[in-house]
This record gives sequence, C-alpha cells and structure tokens, in this order.
Amino acid sequence: MQRQTPGFLCATLGHEGAIALGDGEILYAKGFEVNAVDTTGAGDVFHAGFVYGLLQNWEVKEILRFASGVAALKCRELGGRKGIPALEEIQSFLMPSQTPWK
Repeated sequence: MQRQTPGFLCATLGHEGAIALGDGEILYAKGFEVNAVDTTGAGDVFHAGFVYGLLQNWEVKEILRFASGVAALKCRELGGRKGIPALEEIQSFLMPSQTPWK
C-alpha cells in the first residue's frame, strides 16, 4: 500500500491508539485511558486532531499522539459532538511540557 501512496499511511486502533507507516518505518502512539462512555464521533475527532497536527507541521508520531488524545477525551461524554475538547483541554491532558505547542 505504501508504494501506492505518497507520504504515509495511518490507522486507528481504538483504545489502543494509532499506528502509521512512512518511509518504511512503523510509528505507534499508545492510546489513553479514560472513563469511556460513548465512542460515537471518536474517529471524526481523531481525524480533526490529525489534520490539525499536519497543519502545524508536527512529526507524525506527535500527530498520532495528539489525535489519539483528542479522541480519548471525546469518549468521556455521550453523543457525537458533546465532549469534543477545546485545544486548552487537550494541551493540559497531554502534558504541555512534552509537546510541540508549548
């Protein structure tokens, strides 16, 4: 598949995180433990977080971590929209001292 796609490939792994393949290297970002109530919309907000990271020109591993964090936080509430975290909440959740947006 990578020969057919310029750049990298990515797949979500639910509560286990996400994985990407680029330049022959496999990158993995572990999922986050939260009190999950509803996973509706988790994939959508993962993609939103992923695109946000791409637009910030972050490394793929950090994009995976950020997007996984966004999806995990969303799962704490019922419904597809309720629980979508604000950027400040995501930053706090992901320990800003270890992220590119500090």
